[in-house]
Amino acid sequence: NLERRRWLPEDLGQRYVLVNAGDYSMAFVDGGRRVFESLVIVGTPKDPTPEIQSVMGGFQTNPYWTVPPSISGEEYLPLLRRNPQALAASGFKIFASWSEDIELDPTTVDWHAIHPKAFPYRIRQEPGASNALGYIFFPFANKYGIYMHDTATRWLFSEGSRNFSHGCIRLQNPLDFVEKVYGGRGTFDKKVVQRVIDSGQQAGYSFPESVKLYVTYRTVSVDGSGAAIFRD
Repeated sequence: NLERRRWLPEDLGQRYVLVNAGDYSMAFVDGGRRVFESLVIVGTPKDPTPEIQSVMGGFQTNPYWTVPPSISGEEYLPLLRRNPQALAASGFKIFASWSEDIELDPTTVDWHAIHPKAFPYRIRQEPGASNALGYIFFPFANKYGIYMHDTATRWLFSEGSRNFSHGCIRLQNPLDFVEKVYGGRGTFDKKVVQRVIDSGQQAGYSFPESVKLYVTYRTVSVDGSGAAIFRD
């Protein structure tokens, strides 16, 4: 844990998000004070959430979810082999390539002829209640294809060990977090954004100031009184 602490800057700054995958927690610090805390869901032992240093500049509503080829081949191909229409009920569309939006009829594809390690098609989930990213998506630069987002499976936050994702970070109350990031600055209005979400509109919003992001993995931390907290 001490070595992992050394991987981060000695001074994290006055305004940042710190995600600890080791205890499924997230904190937003503004002006040197913790102004928001949340539970998070992180990656499984097979697909762990990596340690990242990046910057978040805003968020998007009602995002598409483009399924990574590894998930398409390993998880969705077996479903399509059993039933070519298996993904349609959850709002998925299948496209002929990654460069063009030519939609395929899944019943016309010989799914048994496709190798899981060389899945050639692009699968995209449309915005909506079942979308894996939920209603809000926070992009940030990193080499792992990881991001922070809402979730359609909010009941998983009641679990003790919240390692269910493919590596991305699912946030419990994303609109509350955004409200703290704006902190009364700019034109952010939680009710207005909620109406945009409810309408199904895809919209992008920029934070009044960018927010540093640190994702780490700590099984030992310290509470406000200085007592050590140990995690599995």
